[in-house]
Amino acid sequence: MAKYIKRYKDHEEFDEAVERYVLDCKTDEVPLTITGLTLSLGFSSRNSLNTYEKDPEFKASVQRARLLIENQYEKNLTQRGVSPVGSIFALKNIGAWADKQTVELAAEEDFFSQVFKIADDKRKKREEELG
Repeated sequence: MAKYIKRYKDHEEFDEAVERYVLDCKTDEVPLTITGLTLSLGFSSRNSLNTYEKDPEFKASVQRARLLIENQYEKNLTQRGVSPVGSIFALKNIGAWADKQTVELAAEEDFFSQVFKIADDKRKKREEELG
């Protein structure tokens, strides 16, 4: 991991800063956001938050902070009279949600073994009929 200047000496100090951000948002009645958190922590880019997440001491703290924001977006989805489009967009962009379809394909080996089994069964049936 590349060297970086730690703004926070340990994860407890980082957690306190995150809690201040959450309380400020509640007090000001503004939503939690990744950019809001990043700015509140004194960072100049989201990459700084990503760098902290790579540090084993801060990893759980950063993941918890991201989860708090994800939870805010999910709560927005259930509010009456509020369009869910913005929250869906945000959840997809932070990687919490994805539009994807899973297609399972049988391995060629399985396919061919099934074809050979059918052909073999037909051959055996024909042999029985012919006696």
